[in-house]
Amino acid sequence: MLALNALFQPLPFANRYWVGYSGGMDSHVLLDICVTWWQQGLIPKPQPVFIHHHLSPNADAWAQHCEVISKTYGLTCRIIHVDATPCADESPEEAARRARYTAFADLLARDEPLLIAHHQRDQAETFLLQLLRGAGVKGLAAMPFQRALGQGLLARPLLNCSYEDIVTYAKQRQLQWIEDESNTNLALQRNLIRHTFLPLIEKHFASAPAVISRSAQHCATADQLLTELAEIDYQQIKDGCEHTLSISKLATLSLIRRDNVLRYWLYQHHIIPSSTQLAEFQQLLFAKADANPQIKWPGVIIRRYRDILTLLPCQTIPAILKDIVLWDIAEQANLLLPYNLGVLQVTKTIGLGLSAAKLAGCSITIRFRQGGERCQPAGRIGSHPLKKCFQEAGVPPWQRNTIPLLYVNDTLTAVIGYWICEGFAAGLGEAGLLVALHM
Repeated sequence: MLALNALFQPLPFANRYWVGYSGGMDSHVLLDICVTWWQQGLIPKPQPVFIHHHLSPNADAWAQHCEVISKTYGLTCRIIHVDATPCADESPEEAARRARYTAFADLLARDEPLLIAHHQRDQAETFLLQLLRGAGVKGLAAMPFQRALGQGLLARPLLNCSYEDIVTYAKQRQLQWIEDESNTNLALQRNLIRHTFLPLIEKHFASAPAVISRSAQHCATADQLLTELAEIDYQQIKDGCEHTLSISKLATLSLIRRDNVLRYWLYQHHIIPSSTQLAEFQQLLFAKADANPQIKWPGVIIRRYRDILTLLPCQTIPAILKDIVLWDIAEQANLLLPYNLGVLQVTKTIGLGLSAAKLAGCSITIRFRQGGERCQPAGRIGSHPLKKCFQEAGVPPWQRNTIPLLYVNDTLTAVIGYWICEGFAAGLGEAGLLVALHM
């Protein structure tokens, strides 16, 4: 019997192991090994799971096959149905993968592993596919042995195993598996590499999958080094929170390190920029000091204000908010703002915040900037345009119209998070109300 155990990557400790089981040869080999280890008392009882994509007329038969095989092992196969309908600009293959891994992520409890049967040849195919797409070292690192997935993790214990060893194991164990007809569809890029390019390479370089897989590991090592360097640079250039960067500090880095840390920053927000998109940053980095340029990508906006780059989610908020929200501040401690702008919370204090006495019996409303407002922050002489106050405080233009303004009757009394207007602040020993915005 072929001993794949020597190549089998160590499994993370867990109380339950999910096994991605499609019914194909590779996943059957993985399941068979796990069952053997379970029977030997080495791991807990494995739990096979089949993802039903509803893409093939044979999918129901495949699900039934997985249930039957699982029962022969004394297991129950979990069948999960997914919607693999492609989104805009998404291929059927990408849609199926997205649906599959979303289902897997939802399935896993904290620290539970999902075992997938990717092997050395799969790794070589992924490397070549990424190479032909012009990927950098992160893409060329191909598939890691282990990565986070939902609350759990995804593990590929067969990643160092050759395809030939897996075929031999399957035949020696007399396993029964199904063949997915889509695996021979050469219109799919991965299949074209699998059935055309890679066999041609192997004809002249017999150990090509192993060598390519080793190159992927080298790229993974290089990517880790770049990530560690980016983390060092990021700690120097971030400006207070994970969504902002200092442009002046960013400009002190060489172009290569600048691009590296920008990729790292964006990757933390689940954005993988192309080289073309990364080049768009130049207009932000080298814009005039008084300019407020921005870049829009799917789902996010990256803006510059003064020395700060800010990454924001795209929001459908009107440019001018006409909402006027009545607030009984004495009875209602929390006020939910429109457009998911947060919650206002009031706390009773002494000598701080708004004067409770001056708010008593008055009509209190929350409004938003319309333009032309003036205020006199407590301690300052004379009233000032609210726009100028925001400029002096360094409030980015895109935030100004969403900052809640508290009015007593029809008088601007507080700019929440910034100022209390003259005459409305609680005096020493006086009952006060602190109003804070929580996002």
